Amino acid sequence: FFRKGIKGAINLNETVSKTKEVFGASTDVVVAQADKMAKAFGLPKGAMLDAASSFGAIASGSGLADAASAKMANTLVKLAADASSLYNVPLPEAMDKIRAGLKGSYEPMLGLNVVMSEQAVQQEALRLGLVKGKKELDDRTKIVARASLMETKLAVASGDLARTQDGAANQFRKAGGGLDNFATSIGTILLPAVTTGITVFNELQASIIE
Repeated sequence: FFRKGIKGAINLNETVSKTKEVFGASTDVVVAQADKMAKAFGLPKGAMLDAASSFGAIASGSGLADAASAKMANTLVKLAADASSLYNVPLPEAMDKIRAGLKGSYEPMLGLNVVMSEQAVQQEALRLGLVKGKKELDDRTKIVARASLMETKLAVASGDLARTQDGAANQFRKAGGGLDNFATSIGTILLPAVTTGITVFNELQASIIE
């Protein structure tokens, strides 16, 4: 348990650092949502931040500003959590499918009963007023249109996690995620002492080798 907690704390620290790199001044918005969902539904904070960073990196890489990338990432993380609940698929699997859809690989989205195509993305961009006529979409517009299209097509899943949180499946998920979060919290408390101990050991080892 303690070993798992310390490893979780190390991974969480690395994930938070990555989150800061991706979202910059908008990091707090992303972390706040992860904390809220972890507390309310027992979802693993590290997994949510990792997915948000992945979504955000795709968004910012297309040219979106930090604030817009953070908003999109938060929306897609919540969407993945709701889709996971509605279709009873593991959260990491739902996140991977949405990540694929955001990048333009649409086949995985069929696992969430969502049919997407480049033509549908073009039509969504037109509906949003992001482009006129049949003008070719740039990367930024594609990302915004894909995210919007996924949100629209998964509207049936929106809020499902909150609506069904007392059901058996979500209670099991909450127990597992809650235990992971608790272990990581304990690991975070222990990590400074463990880090100090390892540092002393490494210095002693180095002095012996010399």
